[in-house]
Amino acid sequence: MVPPRPEERLAKAVRVAEQALIEFEIAVETFRVEVENFSRLHHQKLGPMYARLDELDALIAEAHASRTGDPEDVRRAEEARAIVMPMPGVEELFHDWMDSDGLSPRPPRCSPSSPSGPQAGQAQRGGPQALSRAGTQGAPGSGA
Repeated sequence: MVPPRPEERLAKAVRVAEQALIEFEIAVETFRVEVENFSRLHHQKLGPMYARLDELDALIAEAHASRTGDPEDVRRAEEARAIVMPMPGVEELFHDWMDSDGLSPRPPRCSPSSPSGPQAGQAQRGGPQALSRAGTQGAPGSGA
C-alpha cells in the first residue's frame, strides 16, 4: 500500500477542517437563536416585575424626598420617576409603529408595496428633519 501524497493528506485535512467549521457555525447560530429566545421570554415573564420594582423605587425615593426636602433627594426622586414614566411622544415619533412601552400595537406589514416602520411615517411627515424635530419636542432640556 502506497502512503498518501502530502498534497492529498493536506487536502483531506482542509476538508475535515471545513466540515468542522460548518458544524461549529451551525452550533453558534443555534445557540444565538436560543439565547435570543430566552432573552425574549425572560423579558415577557419578568419585565412586569421589574417595572413594578422601578415603580416602588420611585415611590420610596419620592417619599424620602418629601420627608427630607433635600435637593439631592428630590433630584434622585425625579430620576427614579423618569425611569418609570413612558417616553412622551413616541407614538407620533414612530407614526403608530411603536407605542410608549416599545411594543408594536399591530403586526408590521411586510409586503413591498406597503412600507412599514419609522421610515414609512417619516416620508409622510416631511423626512428626517421632521423626525428629528419630533424627537426633541417635550424632551428634558429641549425647552418645550
